[in-house]
Amino acid sequence: MDAPGSGDRLAARDRVTARVAAELADDPTTVGVARVDLDRYSRLTEWFGPKVATAVADVLMQRLRAAASGPNRVEPYGEDGFLLEVAVPAADNEAASAWAWDLMESLSAPVALADLPPVSVGSCVGLAVAALLDRPTAADLVGGAEIALEQAAAHGMRRAAVFDPEPAQPVGRRATLFADMYPGVLAGEFVAHLEPQVSLPDRAVVGAHAVGRWEHPVHGVVGPEEYEDEAVRSGLVRDIDDLVLRSACRAVADLPEGVALTVGVSPAAVSAPRFGERVQRVLADSGLAARQLVLALPVEGLVDLDDRAVERLSGLRALGVRACVDGIDSADALAVVIGRGLADAVALRRPLALPDGDPRDVGRAAVIAAAVESAHAAGILVVADGVASERELARAVEVGCDQARGPLLGPPAPPPPLPV
Repeated sequence: MDAPGSGDRLAARDRVTARVAAELADDPTTVGVARVDLDRYSRLTEWFGPKVATAVADVLMQRLRAAASGPNRVEPYGEDGFLLEVAVPAADNEAASAWAWDLMESLSAPVALADLPPVSVGSCVGLAVAALLDRPTAADLVGGAEIALEQAAAHGMRRAAVFDPEPAQPVGRRATLFADMYPGVLAGEFVAHLEPQVSLPDRAVVGAHAVGRWEHPVHGVVGPEEYEDEAVRSGLVRDIDDLVLRSACRAVADLPEGVALTVGVSPAAVSAPRFGERVQRVLADSGLAARQLVLALPVEGLVDLDDRAVERLSGLRALGVRACVDGIDSADALAVVIGRGLADAVALRRPLALPDGDPRDVGRAAVIAAAVESAHAAGILVVADGVASERELARAVEVGCDQARGPLLGPPAPPPPLPV
């Protein structure tokens, strides 16, 4: 069974957009785009074994192709999703809605297999139809199908929705961001904001920590807490990481040589082919020295790095780029990082100090101090992350942290970065 996740989502969207644009120019009356999610489709093999999974997948693909407007009009779109070009003879929203629900019910119907109980995979469908919109572009239809799917999925599986540009209830912020993410990548709206990173205990600025921000034309500055999950799910996280890295390197390229730039990267980005080449190209374009760049990975992402990803990271370290692991919150997590030998630095997750009078605070300080000592013994620099109070900063100094960053020391801000 071909995993739907094997389809590159950006390329699939580009192919569909190009074909739909041609269809709109020819005859827009029945042109539509459907966005389909199949519940845990990518896990069929895990649940039923390869033979049954392939049989079920074949039937579902036949159903998808039957709904599409022609051959080669079904594109894998993420792990569990598909993007379809469809012909919908819909005179009004009610007729379009009936078509979308019929597709959902067809896809959700049990698959009968010889000598086995029927297998059912739930689905959600989002539909955008040209006839219901005012002179839509192909991008409008693809984005509308995304928004409609988000609206359908908000009510659970086995739902369908039709995109309405003037809904009775306003489209939620999350749904709007969901549809705007791909155009935002193309427009370069994802940039780096920088916060100072200081040495301890003197608080001298020794680096900048880049935090991704989406400079959305309508919603303003959007933080990763709002877009990161969808970026990972959609596969756009690699492109966003590249934009943030490029923005950050350009911003600090003229800083003194001893100043370091820390930029977060996702496990998906490191696992992608030619990751090392892309980083080297960014360094060459910006003029930033390799020894000034620190790539930061989340600790929970270490388990996702295969041997090739580790090789890519090791190759960059051999050139002088350093690696940091963020989000360390226990001695066990630190031991894993030290054992893998991938980190030149670690960032401790806040809070380093609990409120005054909390009986757990003394024990917490001892655990953190032991973790810092273990890191130093392995030659690893320790950063206190998210420092928000003088008490936390004092604790960072007390336990032996080398550097610190956080709201107390300066919030992330657009470049140009901090004076040093």
